[in-house]
Amino acid sequence: MKTAYTGEPGHDWQLGKGPFRFTGKPGECTGELTFANHSDDKIKIRQLNLEAVSDKRRKTPTLTSAVLSMQLRLPPQSTSSTQALLTLDPATPPGNYEVRLTCGKQSEIIQVQVLENTSLSLNPTHIHMRGASGDKLSCNIQIANTGNVPLAIGEVGMVWFRERHWIGRTLVYSLREAADNEDYETFANRLLHDFKSSIIPPVSIHMEPTKEESLGPAARVERTLTFTAPAGLQKGRTYQGFVKINMTRIWLELYCNGSPNSSKRR
Repeated sequence: MKTAYTGEPGHDWQLGKGPFRFTGKPGECTGELTFANHSDDKIKIRQLNLEAVSDKRRKTPTLTSAVLSMQLRLPPQSTSSTQALLTLDPATPPGNYEVRLTCGKQSEIIQVQVLENTSLSLNPTHIHMRGASGDKLSCNIQIANTGNVPLAIGEVGMVWFRERHWIGRTLVYSLREAADNEDYETFANRLLHDFKSSIIPPVSIHMEPTKEESLGPAARVERTLTFTAPAGLQKGRTYQGFVKINMTRIWLELYCNGSPNSSKRR
């Protein structure tokens, strides 16, 4: 079983002199710490305790929930610096904070600069549907703000569906239709025509109900995406495309069942 550290803090090993400075987004906030090993044994340090700064005279807000972790192996009678990771609540707002690091009787202040983190999570990211050209299709998605600042949810735009194995299928069919005496230019022109004629036109995706002005940190909403299946779908074939919400993709897979009014979610 892995322990937070070996040896007795403040006796076998000691923390360097602070204050220490950490900078980054809540999941990537890093800084450097210095340790001295006074013992004749190798010291391993993986995690240290943090406490909120209770001194009311300090004007900088304190962090009440944070974990400090590292992977340090300190040889006997040596001093070394190491990168450490400060894990914070993902919704911690950007700004400057303080937190207290203790090592035996020693206490040092860590000054933390939390940077802005814009992050959006979508669930699901892959959606399977059934339908035919002209069917109105819909699917529910959950949008979560996993960053630390409010996010405006962008409009959903267009989706370009492409038949799975479209290139290979079109090439095989064109080769089957080629005459033995057909020249390369004629074949190439017909192949290009076949590719062009089998392209599925793009369709608009709508999000219902209408978007909110912003989504706060750690907040989530449920939305319904709706669209009309494009013309040109062929029964028994599968089509794939994606839409973007704030640069995050949702992949759509549409199986054409060839019959109208049979749009069902698998």
